[in-house]
Amino acid sequence: MKKFKTCSLLVLALVGFSSAHAQSIGAYASYFNADDLENVYGGGALLQVPVSQNLYVILRVAHYPGSEYSSRLGPLEVPVFADVDFTPIDIGLGLQGALGNSTTVVYADAGFTYLMADGTFMVNEFTSDAKFEDENGWYGALGVRSGEKTQGFLEVQFRSSKADISSEESSQINDYMKEIDLDHLAVNLGVRFSW
Repeated sequence: MKKFKTCSLLVLALVGFSSAHAQSIGAYASYFNADDLENVYGGGALLQVPVSQNLYVILRVAHYPGSEYSSRLGPLEVPVFADVDFTPIDIGLGLQGALGNSTTVVYADAGFTYLMADGTFMVNEFTSDAKFEDENGWYGALGVRSGEKTQGFLEVQFRSSKADISSEESSQINDYMKEIDLDHLAVNLGVRFSW
C-alpha cells in the first residue's frame, strides 16, 4: 500500500507538471498474451512531454480488466482460478524522428513500470484470501504514428513484470503459487492529438 501511495503521488506530480508542457495526448486499445494469461484485452491513455526536438518523456497508464487465470496447486493439483484486473503505469524516455519530409514519425521509448493488480481467487471452488502485491518492472516500446495534429499510431510494447501472490490462510499458495509471470508483448492501436 505504501508503494502504491508513493507511485500515485509521483504520477500525479508528473501529470500536473506535464499537462502544462505536453506535446501530445492519446488513447489506445491494447492486446497481449503472456505465459500465465492468454488473450488479454484492455485500453490506455498516454501523455508525451518534449525534452528537445527528438527526445521526450512519456507516461502511459493502461487497464486490463477481467483477465482469467487458472492453475493447479501443490502435489494434489487443486484447481485455482482468479479473475484479475491489471493496471500498469509506464514512465519512460524516448527518441522520435520523422521519415523524410512526411508527417510519419517513428519512435522508441523505454523505462520503468509499476504494476497494480487486483483479483478474486477461488481455490477448489472456495473463495480464498489470496491477494496480489504491486510490483515493479520495465518496458520498451517501438511505434509509428502518422498525421498532423490528429495522428493514428501503432506500437509494439514489451513489458517485463510479475504479480506476486500471498495468502495469510493458505501456506500452499505461499509455497506453490508465489507469482504470475506477466512478461508479454502488447500491441497498442490508437489516436493521438498533438499541438
